[in-house]
Amino acid sequence: YHYFSRLLSREYGINFKHLVNRYRVEAAMHLLESTDLSITQVAMKSGFQSIRSFNHVFKEYTGSVPKEFKPE
Repeated sequence: YHYFSRLLSREYGINFKHLVNRYRVEAAMHLLESTDLSITQVAMKSGFQSIRSFNHVFKEYTGSVPKEFKPE
């Protein structure tokens, strides 16, 4: 993990945790747009362990919370 994270950071300017979180948020955005799953279900299916961390990371990457992103 540490070696791979350092390699990513050196070569691409992003560490492993940020790469995984970006992938998870992109997956969550797709699920929010294309399914009727609840936000909690989307968070769990996207690999987040808690709704709190999902909301925090989602807002960090998109600038909005999942509730604002999900179409009605």
